[in-house]
Amino acid sequence: MLKPAPTSQTQAPTLAPRPSRLRSAAAVAHLASRIHTTRYKLRKIADWNPLPNPTPGYSLILGINAPLLNLLPLHLELLAKQNTQNLHEIILVVDTPHHLLKTTLPQQLTAQYPQFKLRFHYYSPEQYLTLKKLNWSKCYSFLSWALGLSLVESRYALLHDYDAFILDPNFLESRYANITRTNAKFLGLQTYSHSQITPQDNLAATWEMIFDAQHVRNNHKPLDIFNRLTYFHHRAVNLDTFHYIQHRSRSIHVIPAKNFSTTLMHATQMICQCTHLHQQTPYLAPQNTTLLLAPYLLYAAGDPTQLENITQQLSANHPPRFLNLFNRNADFSTLIPDRLNGLRTMATTIEQALGHASLRPEPAHYFHLLQKLIPHQLHQDLQFPTLQQAA
Repeated sequence: MLKPAPTSQTQAPTLAPRPSRLRSAAAVAHLASRIHTTRYKLRKIADWNPLPNPTPGYSLILGINAPLLNLLPLHLELLAKQNTQNLHEIILVVDTPHHLLKTTLPQQLTAQYPQFKLRFHYYSPEQYLTLKKLNWSKCYSFLSWALGLSLVESRYALLHDYDAFILDPNFLESRYANITRTNAKFLGLQTYSHSQITPQDNLAATWEMIFDAQHVRNNHKPLDIFNRLTYFHHRAVNLDTFHYIQHRSRSIHVIPAKNFSTTLMHATQMICQCTHLHQQTPYLAPQNTTLLLAPYLLYAAGDPTQLENITQQLSANHPPRFLNLFNRNADFSTLIPDRLNGLRTMATTIEQALGHASLRPEPAHYFHLLQKLIPHQLHQDLQFPTLQQAA
């Protein structure tokens, strides 16, 4: 049970707070205000009905960031290599109204992959404008998952991150087997540890989490899955998406993959960073950016536009400080060798999953040119030939 805040009668006298504590208190108050205001504005944005008679099996829910819609063919190509005997359908929620998308890609993919039941759903104009005004990436994941869950017909649903790519052909069926065997309400790959939440709290990270959709639909409303600032185990915490209802269920299991590197390739935070790119002008990429992997992933999905665009910009003798990515200016001056090494390794992993021995010439050249974003004195830390060595 969630505990209320201690009253003034139960608190021991304290010394005057230090400035750092005051700043911390101010940050918590700001976050609390933002969450409260956002929850109020989201209270009627989505709804679902109970799920009394679900079909057996599980469904995948993918929240799709519209600028990365062309990434979907890569997901489906990898999913087609999966054992999916208990997969009921794939629900694809696009964060844009249908009339704003000038593409026939959904129809093409539906025809190309008849073995899957693909169900596309789009934000309404009202939902689109509301989230644009709220300008918070968490709202997009919440609404896409809530809308997807409202459409689920199966007993279980798996949140398939749009920046995670499944490599192990038995991954989906093993997650389904684990949740049915344990009879858990929520089954995660990883224990969540962030924002005052510790591993001892036993909450599951949402990426690739499978859960009992019938339990959620029958016992909760959509707003229950959104963030909530509350007291949790005697301390104030920000319960992230799905964590409040996980805690209420008291039925959470975490079973990690035996070998993450051969099971999944997860470009962590790439979708959030893409959302921030379209919200901030100019966009300053974090040091741990994965956004520079997006042009390669789109290339692997059959759309080389962004990879060719960045390659052309970096081919100049004096590359611009701001790269134009998805028609937005982005500053990647914080890029460090370790991150570029990691991005290239992720790309190589996908290439091999697609049947290529190593990076094809176009992406290999792209990653070489990205070295120009890193100071020359740090090139010695790169784990692949530098531009000077290649020359």
